[in-house]
This record gives sequence, C-alpha cells and structure tokens, in this order.
Amino acid sequence: MWNLVYDPRVRRQLEKIRNKNVIRRIQESAEALCENPYSGKTLRGYPGVRSKRIGTPEGEYRLIYRLIEEKQEVFIILVGPREAIYELLERKGL
Repeated sequence: MWNLVYDPRVRRQLEKIRNKNVIRRIQESAEALCENPYSGKTLRGYPGVRSKRIGTPEGEYRLIYRLIEEKQEVFIILVGPREAIYELLERKGL
C-alpha cells in the first residue's frame, strides 16, 4: 500500500474550495490513489507527473500528483478546478 503525502500548498488550495462535498470527494479520490496509484493519466510535457480526474456536481476537478516509487508515496502537488489547474501547473514550473 502506498502512502499519501500532500505538498504544503495543497491545504491553501483546498481552503479556497468552499463546498465540503467537493473537498470530501477530492480527499476520497486522493486516498483511492494509495490502492491504485497508476489510475491517473500521465501528463505530456511533465515527466513523472500524473493527473486524476474528479467529477463533482459543481464541475470537474483535478489532482496533480507524482509517484515516488522508492518510498511508495503518492505526492499530491496541486488540487483545483480543471479550468485553472493546468495554468497553475505551468506556473509551478515542474
């Protein structure tokens, strides 16, 4: 079983989401990655970075993460709405 680790900035991203149901779905999806870490798709142009789609009634969200195989960690890099997440990823410069 893989361990789940969050980038410290993810907490601030989650605080911007006001809907508790959306936050719960994001957390459930992140926890599910511990059992199936390869379920997200790889992102072209970002070696080692994966994206997991999360559908909610309020719209689509994305979990952007990296697998650290030697530690068996799923490292959550970014969380946010689909419309903004790729711009955030580009700004982060991974």
